[in-house]
Amino acid sequence: MAQKAINGDWYDQYQEAANHPWGQTKLSFAEELKFRQEIKELPWFRDIARRAAAKGEKISDDELLDDMTGPNSDYDLRGAWKAGLKPKFYEYDGTYHWESSTPDGRMLKAPNHPTAWMEYFMRETGKDPNYLGLRNAEEARDYTRNANTKSKGKRK
Repeated sequence: MAQKAINGDWYDQYQEAANHPWGQTKLSFAEELKFRQEIKELPWFRDIARRAAAKGEKISDDELLDDMTGPNSDYDLRGAWKAGLKPKFYEYDGTYHWESSTPDGRMLKAPNHPTAWMEYFMRETGKDPNYLGLRNAEEARDYTRNANTKSKGKRK
């Protein structure tokens, strides 16, 4: 189901999203088995498991995946998988990341995810806030307000 369009700028949309229910995708038994197998084979997952082991954590792949997808997770990994998404290399920090939303616009990050605001910002501006040095939603809101003020001033 696509996310309902909300009026206002990106920040208003981000704030409004917090008032709507968010939940992880439920899979059939057969889908869940395939999901678990495919996710655990991804280089992204293997890297996470290696880093956990390097820290001395004794956790099985199944336990690690359960931690990543459990009820307290703020990312819908099953929804990303079901949408056919895969983690992509992100030059900014040199690691792999999953998309913030599905191709039809459904958010995969919970409203309380620390970087959920970035998706709304990028949808409106087409710019990655990390490359602009914006560290949080408030800084990004100020950036877009200042950009809008400057562009309005140029029209006069």
